[in-house]
Formats: sequence, structure tokens, C-alpha cells
Amino acid sequence: MGMINHIMVAYDGSDGSKKALEEAMAVYDRSGMQRLTVAHVFHETVSEVASEDKLANMDTMITPRVDGVYAAHMPLSQDKTVTQTHEVVHHSADQIVSEARYAMETRGIHGDVEILEGSPAEALCAYAESSGVDLIVVGNSGHSGIKKFFVGSVSEKVVKHSHCPVLVVK
Repeated sequence: MGMINHIMVAYDGSDGSKKALEEAMAVYDRSGMQRLTVAHVFHETVSEVASEDKLANMDTMITPRVDGVYAAHMPLSQDKTVTQTHEVVHHSADQIVSEARYAMETRGIHGDVEILEGSPAEALCAYAESSGVDLIVVGNSGHSGIKKFFVGSVSEKVVKHSHCPVLVVK
């Protein structure tokens, strides 16, 4: 496998991703690696917020897009609603990222946090390749709310498309 200098963990706040973060920190601690990056994909949160019926009272229609990511489509008259939804999502991403930062701080680990946008597996693989990541750590499953949105889990897709080894934490 060669030297590992940069490890990236996919983190979405789910139990699976928390285990992945724990494992990534343990590997990082033992190996004397230079960099640990926690990557959170923003779009996943949009889907999750929409799927968990937090927007049910907003008259939201969820329709599939070609790339498998579901987008919430709303009439133009509800512009204000769209803005509110976006704020909810932003807040949610901030909260999730804060959890990861706190977990690293309590271990005395100085890690980077990246918020990526797009289809989760693609965004993670693209970032990993462009940033010289040597090992990607992913949880075994994402949010239950997301599961029904994706054919095949995010972790499976990352394994399939990654340029480097992937550790799937069960």
C-alpha cells in the first residue's frame, strides 16, 4: 500500500460515520500520518432534511434528478421557503462539522474539515484524488433517510470509484 500520509474520513453525523471517524483517528494516532481530513458532503444534508419530512409543512415535492441526488423542487412563489430550507441545511452542516471538530479536539488531533458539495461518493472521490489522500475511511451505511434515495450505498460507490485504498468500518 505504500506510505500513508493523508487520511480522509467521510462524515455525515450518522452512527456509521461516527465509528468511521473514531477508526480514522485511531489509525492516525498509531501511524504518524501528517494529515487527517474530515469531509462532509453538503448535498447529502439537503436530501436528508427533505426526506425527514421537516419540510412536509412547506408543501415540498421531492423529485429525482438524473445523478441520483434528489432535489426539492418548489414553486417560484415560495422563494422565502427555499431560503429558509437552505438556512436549515446550512445550520445542519455546521452542527455536523462541529461534532467532528469536537471529537478531534478531545483526542488532541489537529485535523482539517472540508465541506464538499454534490453527489456524496463523487464529491468524496474527487476531493480525495485532488488532495493527495492515501486512504479513505467510510462508515458502513449512511442515514436511513438517505438509503432510500440512493441505489447502492455511498460507501460502496466510494470503494468502486476511489483512486486509493478505502477502509469500510463496520
